[in-house]
Amino acid sequence: MYDSVICIIDLDVTMMCVRKEVDSYMIEQVLSERKDPFGILQSTKYVIEHADSVTIHPGRIRQLANQIRRKLSRNDVLTEEQFGRNAVNPQKVFLEDVVNFCFWTIPGKEKWNIEYPDGCVSDGWHALVACFDRALDEEVPVLDTSYLVAVTDKDVASLFRGRHDTEIPLLEKRGEFLREAGNALMNGYDGSVEKLLERADYNAVNIVREILRMFPSFRDMSHYKGEKVSLLKRAQIAAYDISLLPDVTIQDTEHLTIFADYKLPQILRGFGIVKYDPRLADKVNSYTILEANSPEEVEIRASTIWACELIAHEIGKPPVLVDNALWHLSQDMEKELAPYHRVLSTYY
Repeated sequence: MYDSVICIIDLDVTMMCVRKEVDSYMIEQVLSERKDPFGILQSTKYVIEHADSVTIHPGRIRQLANQIRRKLSRNDVLTEEQFGRNAVNPQKVFLEDVVNFCFWTIPGKEKWNIEYPDGCVSDGWHALVACFDRALDEEVPVLDTSYLVAVTDKDVASLFRGRHDTEIPLLEKRGEFLREAGNALMNGYDGSVEKLLERADYNAVNIVREILRMFPSFRDMSHYKGEKVSLLKRAQIAAYDISLLPDVTIQDTEHLTIFADYKLPQILRGFGIVKYDPRLADKVNSYTILEANSPEEVEIRASTIWACELIAHEIGKPPVLVDNALWHLSQDMEKELAPYHRVLSTYY
């Protein structure tokens, strides 16, 4: 079933894998035009050049690139509206990103979801945002660092309480990360994300560096065949998300890479740009949970980053805009696509 969907979307079946088709000139051309402040491109380049289970088919990029162009030309992308309706400010956006990970469930089990406001049921990221709005409406000081440093497991369970007693995955980790964020903000920035932005001169690269320095839960690194790999999904997306706020100007977001999660490789696979070998494809299609930081997972995420770099290069737009449009497109096409890979991870 899934293979037929992929074939409908992707008609070009002649291209070879990235190691054979994306020669060093193509990679070096991208690198020559891009700053790589966190070593993400260099370290993931090593992965795609040595990958065993995941390949990139660059000749299949044009079809998807054209869709991304259309979305961007219509401004059909995510905006500040995605962060909820209450207190949409850097403090709220950052704290939402502190706990922005792992919303999936296994088939046959109800996915965590909430109903708020009445009659509005959501899951995933949208449910997470609704949890913050619900807490603020209930006068829970969830944006106050003095509250967060002492937040209890019971408080966290109430914050993320779901319909039908569904529980958000990795609930304990979310509590741990909220306490970490409260302490780091209180000790380093007088309890204010705005102070963090000031310290970073409202520069995206500096913001990411501040986050990595003060918030260990954002340090998204792996090892692959003896080499260290930087991925940094949540730290980068926090800086980008804050830049979407109309009253905040963040410089240099174009130096960020895309944010390697599970939805982007799903749509890249659907368009035939990223391909899994039969063994990995069987695992993903059967909802087998992959081991966090396994070679397969690192290859999926590294290939996602480089496939999107090639798309960004094709259309002449920053990777963060490609990421925004791709994630939005993945929501539109969700029912047409094969499953995404599943990993119990706090990094995405």
